[in-house]
Amino acid sequence: MWYTNHPLPNLEISMKTPILIFCLAILLSSCGPDIEGLKIAAEQGDAEAQFFLGLSYAIGDDIPEDDAEAVRWYRLAAEQGHASAQEHLGMAYEHGRGVPQNNVEAVRWYRLAAEQGEILAQSGLGRAYRYGDGVPQDYREAYIWYSLAVANGLDGGATASSREEMAARLSPAELSAAQSEASRRFDVMSRSR
Repeated sequence: MWYTNHPLPNLEISMKTPILIFCLAILLSSCGPDIEGLKIAAEQGDAEAQFFLGLSYAIGDDIPEDDAEAVRWYRLAAEQGHASAQEHLGMAYEHGRGVPQNNVEAVRWYRLAAEQGEILAQSGLGRAYRYGDGVPQDYREAYIWYSLAVANGLDGGATASSREEMAARLSPAELSAAQSEASRRFDVMSRSR
């Protein structure tokens, strides 16, 4: 792997959210990442290296900031099933960074990442269903995805607040069914990790 020559090679890193990945990028930049080694590994098809190279282009880490190039590397990793790359590709499409803004594509990539437990993608799907961006508006689905994001550790008052706003739009029977479905999906995702 490209990161084996890093000064902290035995550090076990759980990259569950882009926030942690961003922090890792800061750590790596302070230790002087080997961008050339990263590029070589990425060009050889290493999905993790492709994702980190995309992240490096997105934040301008030892290379010029280039959103289109970031998306190119995210896509290569995402197509190999890399959940964080799928999440970042969804964000790029949602916000039109490096690609034309496209909510349908954002939802497509968010769903792939969300089903693997990526919490910002789960919150992104909640937002898409809440507002009908790229999918038909569906408060039940919005509630379910917001619930999954919170249950998986998204510590943000905005997501919990959005979930409660969706709960208020559902009848008691609909809310009960949505809670059951969120619990079922959480169990399925937990078993697949």
